[in-house]
Amino acid sequence: MFEPLANDRRKTKYTIEQAFRGIQAFVTENCGDEVVLSLDEPLITYMLPAIGSHECPLEFLADLASYFQFEWSENRWAIWLKLRNKSLKAMTKAQREATWSSWKSDVAPQFTVRCLAELMARKASVPSFEPVTILGSHCEPAGIFLGLCGLPESRNGRYAPSTPLRALGGSTRICKLWARAEWISGARLPAVKQLRLCRPQNLIQHVRMVAFGLGGFATFIVSVFAAFAAFDAEPNTSSFWLGPALGVTAAGLVMLAISRIAERVHDPLPKEVQTFGDLAKLIAAQGRPNAN
Repeated sequence: MFEPLANDRRKTKYTIEQAFRGIQAFVTENCGDEVVLSLDEPLITYMLPAIGSHECPLEFLADLASYFQFEWSENRWAIWLKLRNKSLKAMTKAQREATWSSWKSDVAPQFTVRCLAELMARKASVPSFEPVTILGSHCEPAGIFLGLCGLPESRNGRYAPSTPLRALGGSTRICKLWARAEWISGARLPAVKQLRLCRPQNLIQHVRMVAFGLGGFATFIVSVFAAFAAFDAEPNTSSFWLGPALGVTAAGLVMLAISRIAERVHDPLPKEVQTFGDLAKLIAAQGRPNAN
């Protein structure tokens, strides 16, 4: 078994291209495929739609830093973007709007996606996917395997090349490791089958969603009638409303249990890639990892 803590010695820095791929992966995961970043596009281009939809760009950037495994608060991001102004509190609303307008036109264009990628490359560290020497020979799959064991999604376990990827736990964790391994290595991996109970994309997923909803509805009805029978509830009494309350609670618990079970049972992996070793070999077969 490989002990992940030993992998700290194989930490390295991201290249700018790696960091850019990671930023794009994070944006895709949180905003959808329709948001495609360009290295030399100002960040304000992507921030303004977020502001219009009442999302906080600084909170998004703080989450991005966490995704890259370092912590920067919203206040620190505001300083980096030169948004901090000690006199803001003393300004009138009109003065604040003028300051914001001035920042958008004069300062914001300086901060491109490339600047953000360069910051990530400086601040964050990544497990090395470089080859290791075994019996005097360089072995790429072994180096990639060690890198996989050092990723956040697998850091708290002990793994061998023969360990099934499903040992990570639920399908969401597997999909997250798969996506991170793809953008770090630069490999083009086959798509994994994500579990989408609420956003079905094919017939099987539609059936699952319907079964999920019917299970919750049936539990609600049964719980309501069971409560009425148990408490002999009369209309306009406190016990009368206990039935719907118990029904909602029971339905919520059942739907939560169903989603957790589905998460554990669902296998998102391609048939040919089932273990850590399989994934390492697949990445190695596509050439040198960590490609710029």
